[in-house]
Amino acid sequence: MNIMGASGWAEVWIDRLDLTEIEVATLTKFLTPAELALCDHCRLPHVRQHKIVARAKLRQILGSYLDQSPPKIEISTGLHGKPQVAGIEFNLSHSGDLVVYAISDRPIGIDIERIRSMELSGIIQRFFTSNEFATWQKLPPSEQSAAFFRTWTVKEAYLKAIGTGLYTPLSAVEVSMDSKNPKIIQAPNHQSWQLHPISLPINYMGALITATDIDKIKFIQPK
Repeated sequence: MNIMGASGWAEVWIDRLDLTEIEVATLTKFLTPAELALCDHCRLPHVRQHKIVARAKLRQILGSYLDQSPPKIEISTGLHGKPQVAGIEFNLSHSGDLVVYAISDRPIGIDIERIRSMELSGIIQRFFTSNEFATWQKLPPSEQSAAFFRTWTVKEAYLKAIGTGLYTPLSAVEVSMDSKNPKIIQAPNHQSWQLHPISLPINYMGALITATDIDKIKFIQPK
């Protein structure tokens, strides 16, 4: 699929990471020796598999847009560690058994998290704003976990979109904790960006950040 010359678009791919050994072996062939070496550093077999699958599927997807062989795509690292490829913008995130890829002709950021049991109060006090912490404390206990992960993914996606990652403090992005319509209240140059919800399986939260002039987003879920 050659999309060079298009503008104002974004596509989000949602896929699974748990595959058979045969499927993983096939995908491994798409990785460079350096990428495979990084995956081999993982001590836990399922973590190694997830890294292989996530990176190999990224190459497959990028290849479909750039009309290039997946193993030959040159993926470099930007100033703050964000992966990049000439001719297209992309971002990825994986958690649990789920991986998402955001592809666009403009800078873009995406983040997902599997909702899990954690001690949240200390994390929120450290990484969230005082307003966010105060709002979170007032929520019913049954809603606090989802609110945390919802807010966290918005913050992460935003910092990935602007290209700084965690070089910019998470507290620099303030998010409303409205479960039905979360919004970015304050962030660096936030007028140039917009937040989009992502429909994910139960027990997952996610956020997509695009430029404000993106007028078309397509969600793709391979079978």
